[in-house]
Amino acid sequence: MIRGLLLAMGLLAAAPALAGPPQRIVSMNLCSDQWVLEFAAPERIAAVTWLARDPRMSFHAVRAAAVPVNHGRTEELLRLQPDLILAGSYTTRATVRLLRQAGIAVEELDVPSTLEEVAAQARRLGTLLGAPEAGERFAARIEALPAPAPHPLRVAVLRPGGSAAGRGTLLESLVAAAGHESLSAPGRTRLDLEMLLRERPDAIVTALDGDAPPAEATLWLQHPALRHATLRPPSVLPGSLWICAGPGNPEAVALLAALPSP
Repeated sequence: MIRGLLLAMGLLAAAPALAGPPQRIVSMNLCSDQWVLEFAAPERIAAVTWLARDPRMSFHAVRAAAVPVNHGRTEELLRLQPDLILAGSYTTRATVRLLRQAGIAVEELDVPSTLEEVAAQARRLGTLLGAPEAGERFAARIEALPAPAPHPLRVAVLRPGGSAAGRGTLLESLVAAAGHESLSAPGRTRLDLEMLLRERPDAIVTALDGDAPPAEATLWLQHPALRHATLRPPSVLPGSLWICAGPGNPEAVALLAALPSP
């Protein structure tokens, strides 16, 4: 069915080289949404994903409200007639393959795990989207983040479901950039109540706020054992600042650096 649609639209061809900055940009990944909304003018954005309008996950949710959205369906993306599509390295492989068979330029973004990699991705995307100066400015902003906090804390970052900021992740890199130590260990993907009581971190940070759906992490934070242990109430680090490598990361570092000392 999809191949027939491609033939009918005359799209089964080699991907053309872009003669200049792309004029009909489509993003099919939440994280590429953020870069597109950061660097491209609204009139050059054919669509971002519907997730880009969710402020719980998207740093640029307000900007996303002013541009069309897509749901990642191949036929839908083809009808947008994009000259560039941005996808993530985990985006559906079959869809990416079909889009390339249709002659559309598809760029895949990897998943940065350090701020140095975030800066490199900003430079790459700024150039690709026709805004190299903006990409360079953002990269320079990442590289000029303030010195780490003078009194480093042991921080337990509690993600939805109780998962932790594991070693080698961007979230741990953000904690380190703020001058703190993330309470995690190689191979550990979860924090539990017993570990929090045993390790007694200086600060607990959660991505959950009052509007978040019920999650195991929420229940832990309400457990009377934490109150009796006199652990500090958790601080909120909105997911929109760290779920993706991108524009929200400097603000995440600033919030983490501002955590009060015990």
